[in-house]
Amino acid sequence: MALYLFGVVRSGMAGRGSGLPALEPEAATSAVTCGALCAVVVETDAALFTGPGGDERLADLKWIGPRAVRHQEVLGTLLSSGPVLPARFGTLFSGEERLRAFLERHEVAISTFLDSTEGASEWGVRGVLDRPRALEALVADGMPPDEALATLSPGRRYLEERRLRSEAEQRLQRWVEETTSPLVTELAALSRATRSRTPSRAGDAAPGEETAFSWALLVDAGAEDRLRTAVAEGGASLAAKGLRLELSGPWPPYTFCPELED
Repeated sequence: MALYLFGVVRSGMAGRGSGLPALEPEAATSAVTCGALCAVVVETDAALFTGPGGDERLADLKWIGPRAVRHQEVLGTLLSSGPVLPARFGTLFSGEERLRAFLERHEVAISTFLDSTEGASEWGVRGVLDRPRALEALVADGMPPDEALATLSPGRRYLEERRLRSEAEQRLQRWVEETTSPLVTELAALSRATRSRTPSRAGDAAPGEETAFSWALLVDAGAEDRLRTAVAEGGASLAAKGLRLELSGPWPPYTFCPELED
């Protein structure tokens, strides 16, 4: 058997980390306290996550889906009571001795992280680009006035549109950066910290769309309403030009976790 780690909280929260519904319906979490830290865990069969059988399960969305949801539910419950260092889904330790050694080795780094994220959670802002629509908007912005177009022959007008479309293709990424720059500044002012993230999968966007950017924000609970307003207002003008904003959260602060070696 092994210990499956959900996350690490302060030792004073040990009672809150015990008895929560775990990965399986019949299982419940327990707490392993070590110094100033408390690990929230559940005992599990390591073979469920490792080896050939484990690889098959981790590739099976029907198996992983409900367990990933319960993983997030445990972290959400912990986050509602105080800061938590979230573990990635499937984080295992061979036993309490190995887990305690990990906590002792990283006590300062984890405690510093818990202090720095007190009262805050992670939010995500994703920019979804409808490339054809955005290009049409750029071409339209660059087209001469109607009265000037009327003086052009059909062939000349076709060549002008081709030129503008080629320039729009080259300018598109710069346009995204320039257009969202005021929003970036506003969101940074509402956040303790910000990170740019690489989209996890090419399939994150619908057909005909692509992820132009993905930001992670560490936001105080008291600033969440202002965050929603800023994204809604900023997104209203961008959507008409082919750039849609998506806001998600609150989440445990995965993106801001320190790198900790097992």
